[in-house]
Amino acid sequence: LACSPFDAWLVLRGVKTLGPRMEAHQRGAQALAEFLEGHPRVERVYYPGLASHPQRALALSQQHGMGAMLSFDLRGGRPAVEQ
Repeated sequence: LACSPFDAWLVLRGVKTLGPRMEAHQRGAQALAEFLEGHPRVERVYYPGLASHPQRALALSQQHGMGAMLSFDLRGGRPAVEQ
């Protein structure tokens, strides 16, 4: 399958800035994870960039960055989320 010339140009244009954009995503995720970890209504944050993450050493050995995806649990479970 081949893409159109315009689609190829869009891909090339996006790839040029992929590195800086991913670094910005990771910085934002790290800041958000640190904020959430200290928030009283958050029970747990799942992000390998945090020192408290149980597999941080493994992530550091396998990755160049910690990525931009994270999740967290609110204290009080589902009722707290729905509220």
